[in-house]
Amino acid sequence: MKRVLIVLGALFGVLVLSALVLVLLWDWNWFRERLETEASQRSGRETTIGSIAVEWDWSVPRIVLDDVAFANPDWAREPFMFEAQRLEIAIRIWDALGGDIVLPELVLVKPVIDLEADAEGNANWDLGGNVAADAAAETLPEDRTEMPAIGRLVIDEGQLTYRDGGRGIDLGGELSTATGKAGDEIHLQGTGSFEGRDFAIDFTGGSVLTLRDSSEPYPVVLDAHVGATEGHLEGTLTDPFELAGMNITFALSGDNMAEVFPIFGIPLPHTRPYRLEGALDHSGGIWSFSGFSGVVGDSDLNGDLEIDADQDPPFMTAELWSQRLTFADLAGFVGATPGGDEDDLADGKLFPETPVDLERLRAMNMDVHFAAAHIDTPGFAFETMDATLDLRDGLAVVDPLRFGIADGTVAGSLTLDGREEVPAAALDMQIDRVAIAKFFESSEFAQEMGGLLRGRIGLSGTGPSLAAMLGRGDGRLALVMTDGTISAVMVELAGLDIAEYLALELSEGDVTLPIDCMAVDFDVASGVGTSRTLLLDTSDSFIAGEGTIDLDVETLDIVVVADPKDFSLLSLNAPIYVEGPFIDPAVSVGAEAVLPKIDFGNSETGAGLCDSLKDNLD
Repeated sequence: MKRVLIVLGALFGVLVLSALVLVLLWDWNWFRERLETEASQRSGRETTIGSIAVEWDWSVPRIVLDDVAFANPDWAREPFMFEAQRLEIAIRIWDALGGDIVLPELVLVKPVIDLEADAEGNANWDLGGNVAADAAAETLPEDRTEMPAIGRLVIDEGQLTYRDGGRGIDLGGELSTATGKAGDEIHLQGTGSFEGRDFAIDFTGGSVLTLRDSSEPYPVVLDAHVGATEGHLEGTLTDPFELAGMNITFALSGDNMAEVFPIFGIPLPHTRPYRLEGALDHSGGIWSFSGFSGVVGDSDLNGDLEIDADQDPPFMTAELWSQRLTFADLAGFVGATPGGDEDDLADGKLFPETPVDLERLRAMNMDVHFAAAHIDTPGFAFETMDATLDLRDGLAVVDPLRFGIADGTVAGSLTLDGREEVPAAALDMQIDRVAIAKFFESSEFAQEMGGLLRGRIGLSGTGPSLAAMLGRGDGRLALVMTDGTISAVMVELAGLDIAEYLALELSEGDVTLPIDCMAVDFDVASGVGTSRTLLLDTSDSFIAGEGTIDLDVETLDIVVVADPKDFSLLSLNAPIYVEGPFIDPAVSVGAEAVLPKIDFGNSETGAGLCDSLKDNLD
């Protein structure tokens, strides 16, 4: 807008100064062609004037120009950048002769301003390359105090259009002035489209006289929406030309944060509906949104954000925190549907297949820290979160990535490399002292479950989406627990020991069995995990298994056999098969008693294997 004001200011300046010469002459239209030629040469664009008249007054004459037009470049859609049915310029002659332009009144009747930028970055308000235009621009005001003193600006039935082929913006609006509490306010209303979405804007600014008065901040109020994204801005600026000295409150709301990318260029994840409000400021090329607070879905979000637009690509730093985060609101960070429910799994897929958007990943560099003091996870034991994102030229590294889970931690790093056409991801997480009892708090077995889990998740893969990366991934999944406890009812159910199960059910309380060893260890290659270890060893039963998990088609094929250590006539000692999709596996009982072959080394029980696995995880 500063460049636009400079161009329009240059045009008005040429017209005003040239018209002032004509005030001293009497045959005004005789000089019309000369005035057109002078304005065209100085601006570099053809300028035409239908007629000139002067309402003479020795102190404040009024110059009237009819049918004024200022041409567009050849590539623009419309022939003219500026048109007006009439311009009326009242000017103080004696001040002008002293070098000070004072306009008691400036009237624009039916002005039409057409602003346009094409997909290659050419702008119709850019007069660069024209020597006369560049020289004129150097004489224009650099701050608000150098603005011509305009006592009263009147815009009658003005029209403003703005098109940006590169960003898909097409806006048309009404431009007018109206007398309000603060004087003659400038008012702009417009509607149009922004990348196919409905676009509307409503702007109210202080009078032109207020614009020139540096002793008072310039007031602004702006309401705009692009599709479902709405913004409200209200406050003052000490320097409206440089957008500096802001004392402005900015509120932003919408259905999905990801939709701000085409508007502000910030590559945010998909979210549930949100509303944020804070202080907006600008200095040089740096924009800040500080002390903001609000909600995203069912979570609160607070923080400070700063964007350096002078860097290429722009660089954003942010410190964000949430007092209470709903786990469902994190889904968008991995490409899933935020707040999704069972309907989202109708296609039988658990892992998100949404392609990684490389354009967004490369659009901005970031240094972002986020912390959640409490995570609401019904049915799961997530408690806290702490993560730092470093994004540079398409390479995103989240390190550290730490979750507080069931009184323990799951911590490590996540890398997403979008520098190549096919993105790659790597996850390396350590599981430490996670209390198994926390996962059964809402079940009937809560009092009988105990022990601390340790483990390692290490996976890496390439592909257009998270589902594809996992489906082609390599790595290892391992969990181990010793010195724990488990419900005897669960063990008997797993072993199908009907007699002991019925006896336990008829007793007054459940029975707790000590766990000597629980171990789950899968090697993953090309998306298929093959069990190295799958066992549960208690004083009552030894449960062992083997099988595979396929991360590509999201299925499992596992057989488990329980070998009771005590005698029971009704013990079936039959293999149990768990097969089918992750989200709805089928469980069946085999006809033969087959114990999977497990290599225990030289140990008589599984405890030795657990110790070996624990050492291997360190």
